[in-house]
Amino acid sequence: MDKDQQKVQWHGVVVSVQPRSTVWRYLIDNRTHRECGYNVFLKGEVMCDSEIIPCESGSDKYDFCVAVSEKQAQKIGIHIGDVLKGTAWTKKYPEIEFADYYRAGGIKKLDGKKAGISLQMAIKIDTVNTRYDGTPIPQVNSADYPGPPWTQEVPPLEF
Repeated sequence: MDKDQQKVQWHGVVVSVQPRSTVWRYLIDNRTHRECGYNVFLKGEVMCDSEIIPCESGSDKYDFCVAVSEKQAQKIGIHIGDVLKGTAWTKKYPEIEFADYYRAGGIKKLDGKKAGISLQMAIKIDTVNTRYDGTPIPQVNSADYPGPPWTQEVPPLEF
């Protein structure tokens, strides 16, 4: 842990959920990326040692953004309108990180949509057009799963 980082408690209403990716370039022009979770945008408060931290999102749509892992998002079933609370850490590298808080933990849904109300995606396995190693590719028709803003559970990142 960096000595400049602080552990905070947060709570708020989810106003948006978007996939979070890491993009990097190596050698001359080889670019690649990986999905590493979701950014959850919230209207609410952040506290450190019982003191409210002012939010500087620069937007009137949300107050702060918390980075959560894919497993956390799937376990909780985050939807727009849910009231969540949890803990997180401040940025270690503020110049390159987008979310205001990282390494979220202890996330609890205080109020929200009932569990089990999720859209089941029709997944087809493409055995003709495979990956370079011959692995079949799962495909989802976007008409079967409408895109953002997701009012139902967010889709898995592997698709």
